[in-house]
Amino acid sequence: MSIFACRSRSKGFYLIHAPRAFYIISMRFLAQPPPSFKVFTCTVAFDPKRFQFFCPGTDLRWNRVGRPIGAHAGSSPYGALRLLVATVAQDGHILYMGGNTFGSIKGNPWG
Repeated sequence: MSIFACRSRSKGFYLIHAPRAFYIISMRFLAQPPPSFKVFTCTVAFDPKRFQFFCPGTDLRWNRVGRPIGAHAGSSPYGALRLLVATVAQDGHILYMGGNTFGSIKGNPWG
């Protein structure tokens, strides 16, 4: 199990190698909640000690598959992080199409 951060000037993503799959979580989170909540954008960070993703300066946290945890678990108006599929080419390179996907993750990539 490994997590790698890949950054450029304006974008970035985390490449997660779970036992059953490779997947991507974007470093940019655009919160689009119901009208009564604030819309905002944050740069998603990773807490390796807790193995959680979070928005700095907020109490928004997600588990390793992008589902809300903590105070917002199960009822977060801000929702889950979007998982994008990465795939392994025949030559061993990991392929990611920058927002497009090769398919969807079937089941839990961790078990």
